[in-house]
Order: sequence, then structure tokens, then C-alpha cells
Amino acid sequence: MGVVLMNKALFLVLIILPVLCVSGQESHGVKTEPQAGILPAAYDVIAEVRITNIQHSLRASDARRVEYGAPPPLIPYKALLEVRRTYPKIRLYRLVLEGLAATGWMPEQNMGGILLLTRSGDNYIPAAPFPLEGFLPEQEINGEAGIEYPSGSGVRIPVAHVWECLSDLLDARTTPPAAALVEKWRRVFLEGEPQAALASLLFLLCAPGDTLSCEMLSARLAPGSGDGPASLPFVPAVQILAASVSPEKAASILELVLDTAPEAVMPDTIPVLAAACISFVSRVPEDQRAASLEKLLACEWERNGFKEALINTIAPVESLLLATGDQAHMLLLGRMLKAPSHFPFLRRHDALEVFWKLLDRQSHPELKPYLQRFLEKPTSEFLGIPLATQDLQSLVSLAKRMTDITSTAGTS
Repeated sequence: MGVVLMNKALFLVLIILPVLCVSGQESHGVKTEPQAGILPAAYDVIAEVRITNIQHSLRASDARRVEYGAPPPLIPYKALLEVRRTYPKIRLYRLVLEGLAATGWMPEQNMGGILLLTRSGDNYIPAAPFPLEGFLPEQEINGEAGIEYPSGSGVRIPVAHVWECLSDLLDARTTPPAAALVEKWRRVFLEGEPQAALASLLFLLCAPGDTLSCEMLSARLAPGSGDGPASLPFVPAVQILAASVSPEKAASILELVLDTAPEAVMPDTIPVLAAACISFVSRVPEDQRAASLEKLLACEWERNGFKEALINTIAPVESLLLATGDQAHMLLLGRMLKAPSHFPFLRRHDALEVFWKLLDRQSHPELKPYLQRFLEKPTSEFLGIPLATQDLQSLVSLAKRMTDITSTAGTS
């Protein structure tokens, strides 16, 4: 019996070849489904598996509550997995996984998939907390096995494409990929069907070296004209980019994504795209992050006579706004304070209240002088956004408290 500490999870590993038993695996953090576009930072073995038996306490009512925003319950589980093949080939035929996961989703019995493993001494354990990371569930559509990747995207990539991509990536992590291999994946990306191109995108992003250019991305992200290959599913491609793009390229590729979004994204997928772009910003180097954040927060377009914005509420970006930044970040916050109408999510009085409080928590030097000027002329015109009298009065009350002014001020 060996004890391995990994990713704050305790694995008790019992080996009786060819059976591997992993117990005590605990998932930390709030995750409710397999994570879109995310692969473990390191893995040593790729395994095609089938769940022959799984026991857990997750109920359908628990899953529904999570879908409506409730925190996921902590679910104990035990699963027996048949290992059908591995790359590289090792003597491993079964896995027994036992542990806890904070989740609103569990795989079903007889479900197949690809599980990424890491070496621990002479043993192998999941490279990330099962089942939410490092496990790619398999689904059969029209008689062909496919993997929905990214998870929740509705895009199913044939298992053969995913297996080939992960195998080549595993080899590339120990030996620089040959030029012919990189060229093969570039050709698939530029000329292949969308599902195969998504697999190639993952390889080109994760392989070492400068394998992917903005010009290549632009050619496959923009809606096609009908002359060449179909464009990639836009939001799934952005999810993969956000999870795997290198920091050096994050700012330029995010700008490409934002420029392409108005003609490529559908209204019902805007929230998913927004979440991916928020993750994108966090990968941008700090000295460029303020500029990227400003482009994201100001991104809007017109469709059928109506304006649509990528970021419509302040909640998803609070952590980015609160992040301790450099001078450029503080200057951005100052511009947002003085011209909220330039940022769609700040055109509501409740969002402005939250934003002012965020600036107050950071002791932003421009906040109190601005609020004092606002109290001298407490109007919608001063703020630059149309507000109802009641909403304007709510902002006046907050400004008074923040500036310690007790005298009354009228509104118009």
C-alpha cells in the first residue's frame, strides 16, 4: 500500500497487477460537469475505458438544483473501469476509483471514454480529479463513437481524432514534434472538417513551438463564404483557445475573437462565449491585461436593429475588476468611472452601485472626487446614462454615504 499526495487529493493506491485501485480522490472547488476545453497540465498515459460499474449518491433532484444555481453536493462514489487500450501500451486492464467529488454530474454505467493517467512510482492514477477533469466521455451518434469536446458544446469529435491528437501531444511533451507532424495537423486545421479541425486546434495550441498563427485562426473562425471548408463552431473553438492558448498570444487572439464575434456568435451562446473570453483575459500577461479587459468589457454590436453586448452584467467580471493591477488597470477603472455609458454592463444603476463599491474597496483615488461632483449635479446627464428618478435617488444615497456627506441633494 502506497500513499500519494497529488493536487490536494489523497490517493491510496493498491496494486495487484493488472488491477489498479485508487481511493480517497477528492475534488476541490465548485465544478458541475466535465470542464469545457480543459486537459490536465501533465499526463503520462492515455486510456480508453468503459465504466462497468459505478455507485454514487447523486440524485436527479441534486442535479436539477445545481442546474438552477445551487452549489453542487459532495458526492461519494466508487467506479470499476475496464481498460480497453492504452498509449503507450502498459499492463493495465482495470481501474477501481473511489472518492468524493463536488458535482452535479456523474458518468453512467457502461459509458465509455478516454481517461488521462499520470505515473506515481510504479503505479498509474487519474491525472486530474475524476470524473470532472481528465475524463472525456464517449457518446455514440449514428453508429460512430464520438467525444463531446469541449464538454457541453454539442460538438462530437470522432474518438479516433481525439486519440490521435492526445497521443501525438503526449509524444510532443517529451520529444519536439517533427516538422512533418506539425504540418499534418496544420493541414487538418486549415482543410479538414470542423470536428477534425477542432482536434487539430488542440494539438497546435498545446504542442511546443510556434505552430498556430492568427492568420490561420482567422481563416477558420470567420463564417465561411461557401468556397472553402466550413468554419469552425465558433464558441467551442473559443473555449479551447481560452483553456490552452499561450500567454504570449492571448491578447492578439482575444482581439481576433472579439472582432469576429458579432458575425459568428448566436444570441443564445453569448453567455458561454462571455465566460470563455473572461478566462481568456486571465491568461493575458499583466502588462497587457488592462487593454484586453477594456476591449472585452466594451464589446457590443448591432443585430437586426438591436444592440447586443458580450458582457451584460457585472457579476462575471467582478474578480477581474478587483484584481490588484498595475497603473494601466487603475487608469482603466478611472475611465469606467467617468464614462460608464461606454461599457454596456454599467448602464444600470444596480451595476453602478456594485462598481462604486468595488472602487471604494480598492481606495481608488478618483472615486470620492467624482462622487462629490456627481452630488453637485445629481442627474442622468452627468452620468451619461438614462435612469429613472428612483434609481437615480438610490445612487445619490450611496454617493452620500461614500463621501460622508449628510446634506441633501435634489435630483432632476
